Amino acid sequence: MGKIDDRKCLTIIVEVVVIYLVVFALGAMALMPALTAATEMSAGSVTVISSLAVDAILIVVFLFLFKDLDPFGGKPGISLRHEAPFIVAGLVDFLLLGILTGTILAGLMPENYSEYSSAFGLGTGHMGIIEILWLVVAAPVAEEIMCRGVVFKAVRSGHGFWLAAIISSLLWAVIHMDLIQGISTFILGLLLALLMEKFGSLWVCIGAHMLNNVIAILPSDVFTLPNELKYRVIMAVAVTVVVLALTWALAVHKTDAPDRDAGISII
Repeated sequence: MGKIDDRKCLTIIVEVVVIYLVVFALGAMALMPALTAATEMSAGSVTVISSLAVDAILIVVFLFLFKDLDPFGGKPGISLRHEAPFIVAGLVDFLLLGILTGTILAGLMPENYSEYSSAFGLGTGHMGIIEILWLVVAAPVAEEIMCRGVVFKAVRSGHGFWLAAIISSLLWAVIHMDLIQGISTFILGLLLALLMEKFGSLWVCIGAHMLNNVIAILPSDVFTLPNELKYRVIMAVAVTVVVLALTWALAVHKTDAPDRDAGISII
C-alpha cells in the first residue's frame, strides 16, 4: 500500500463514518422494528440480534469497499512466529490495561459504570450464545476492521503514528456512544494502535479485543479485589507498573521488518 494523501485520507474517514451511520440506522430503524413486530422476543434480544446483524454487514461492506487498503494484510518482513513473545506481552498488557481502566472508572463514576454494566449484562456470567457471538466475535472483528484495519492504516500511510492512533481511537470511542465505554475504548485504542504498528497484523488486534470482551462478560467476582483499601491500592499500583513496563517494552521494541523505526516515543 502506497502513501495516501491528506484528501484521500479524509475521504476514507468520512466514508467509514457514513457507512457506519447508515448501517447502524438501518439496524435501528428497520431491522429492530421488523424483529419486534414479527417475533415475541424481548427488547434486549432484539437489540442483540440486530447488533449482530449490523456488525456482520459492516464486516462485509468494509472488506469489499476498502479491499485496496488490505485491512488484514501484514507488513513484509515481520514474522509473527518470531515476534510471539512480544505479541503475548502485548495481549497481557492490553488485558491488564482494560481491567485497570475499568476498575478506575468504576471507582470514579460508580453510577455510570453500574448503568453501563447492567445495560449489557456485563459481569453477570449469564449470557446466551447470541450475546457471546456478538460481543466476543462479531463486534471485535467489525470494529477492528473499521478502526485499525482501515482508518489507522489510511492515516498512518501518510502521517505519524500518534495522529493515526488518536484518530482511530477517537472514532472507536465515539461509536460506542457511552461515556464509560468512550473513555475506556479511547485509552485501549491507543494500545491497539501500538500493537498494529509493531506487528502489522489486524489479527493481533482482533485477538486482544476478543480477550478483553471475554473478560468483560465473566462474572464480576472473578476479579474482585480485597475490601481493604491498602490492598486495593497495592494491587492498582502493581498493575499500573506492569502495564507501563510492558507498554514501554513494546514501544521501544524493534520488529524484524526492514521499514520499521527503532521505536515509538511514548513520552
